[in-house]
Amino acid sequence: MTEAPYPDRSSSHITDNAAKNILRSALSPAWMLRDLSENDYGIDFLLEFASPENRILGQVVAIQLKGTESSGLQDEDHHRVSIKTSTLNMWLNYEMPVFLVLVDAKSGCVYLKSIEEEVRKNHRKYDSVAAQSVSFNFSSADVFRAEGAIAKYEYAKRLRRMDHDLISITSLHHDFVRLHVERYRRDEEGPVDGDGSYNPSNPLGYHKYERKLRDIYKRMQRTSTLIGITWSIPSIERIVADGRWYPDWGNEMHEVQFSSILDYLDDQMQTICGELELIISKYRDYWLASQPELVQFAETQHPQPAGMHWSERSKLISSLW
Repeated sequence: MTEAPYPDRSSSHITDNAAKNILRSALSPAWMLRDLSENDYGIDFLLEFASPENRILGQVVAIQLKGTESSGLQDEDHHRVSIKTSTLNMWLNYEMPVFLVLVDAKSGCVYLKSIEEEVRKNHRKYDSVAAQSVSFNFSSADVFRAEGAIAKYEYAKRLRRMDHDLISITSLHHDFVRLHVERYRRDEEGPVDGDGSYNPSNPLGYHKYERKLRDIYKRMQRTSTLIGITWSIPSIERIVADGRWYPDWGNEMHEVQFSSILDYLDDQMQTICGELELIISKYRDYWLASQPELVQFAETQHPQPAGMHWSERSKLISSLW
């Protein structure tokens, strides 16, 4: 007697379901994975992280999940995943960073790539508008580790910010050097502006040079955060208080304190330029295509104004005005 036919569940559906289960088990139980796969346009999940103290900080990443049954790495120790170019374009314009996750359903191994980092690292490969699809190669270097996922998310956010904000380093450097050349080590006992203690509510004509210095201080602090370098410069108020030569100076900034702050900022500007050079060299093709003037700035040596001979400072002055 012939057995009655019944529907079979496809192997691809079984693999996809196994991949979802394996991914969930690999995540921290405090994290929240929200399924979007019923309306799949290149994003399967939204993953919201929690801090080690289980605080929800609004850190959300989009995930595209791919499953495979090929246990063990193939093709020269790589798993290869093909993605439509249109999908990649959508990821790059998505409101949040995107992770491409591959799960080997047989071995239970989970791999992860940050799209933001990948397209910068291999810019020429992913910049072709003519190609219908692009491939991502996963290796043992991409094995998912829960403790590194948040760091990858934060780095992806920084990379996006760098696209818009990194170019501001050129104007920051220009404004800092110009102020340094104008004001460094003037009459050290004299007040900077002669307007008394700094009061930001005073009209803009007051505290002209102190306002410029404070603006550069804040911009340099934000830039340091953007590129991930340490900011250890004391507050301006602390430098003014510690650098007071005479009690009757009060809280008004004098030239010696102004120059002391410039010294701190001079060292920090050098650190910023050094880190910028590393960032540009890591993704040079990407930056050369999008912001060639930034590449030129990063690959140019920028000596500290305080250590320059007067003849060098004269050349610098002529280039700033």
